[in-house]
Amino acid sequence: MNKEALTVGVGSEAKFSNGSLLRVTILKPKRHGVASSTAIHEAMHAVVAKRRGLSVKTATVRPGPGYLGMVDTGAYDAPTFMAPAAMGCDGGGHDEAVVEYFGDSKSAAASVGRSIVNENPHEVAAVANLLDEKGTVGDGEIQTRMNEVRDDVVLGENVIVTIIHPNGRREDRIERAKAVVVINETEDDSPFARAA
Repeated sequence: MNKEALTVGVGSEAKFSNGSLLRVTILKPKRHGVASSTAIHEAMHAVVAKRRGLSVKTATVRPGPGYLGMVDTGAYDAPTFMAPAAMGCDGGGHDEAVVEYFGDSKSAAASVGRSIVNENPHEVAAVANLLDEKGTVGDGEIQTRMNEVRDDVVLGENVIVTIIHPNGRREDRIERAKAVVVINETEDDSPFARAA
């Protein structure tokens, strides 16, 4: 029998030697207030940028010439530009025009942006609230707020443990949060056969 134990913190992921991916996410994170539509739009840009490895020089919901809000990464990234439009937010005309100008596929960029937003809705909400609170923020403040959401779990609360197998099969299971989550992979390829 092949057994392998992984230790994974909430908001993290790891791979078993057979290629299966273990991911642990918060089931019900701390609730945040309702943010303005401009803050949500800009937060989507910021979170997608951060998730794609970009730094955010500045993000603001303070209007300027020709815009209600803005995120400056100092670099062009099509999914970062398309994320709000992909999620149905208003004010995406300029974003779409930029993607068209660079000759990228709006639908492909929107698909990537949408996926990242859907995987990180609590981070988007937290960054949107931060923008409404402060008006203008930088990379460090955004990353700190994203980390706070990821770490915002109390021991004993429910988390979702997800296993994605190399063949694409996905298993989700709700567990009580521990200081760490340890899953044993067994010969029957079911990571949930023996959860610690």
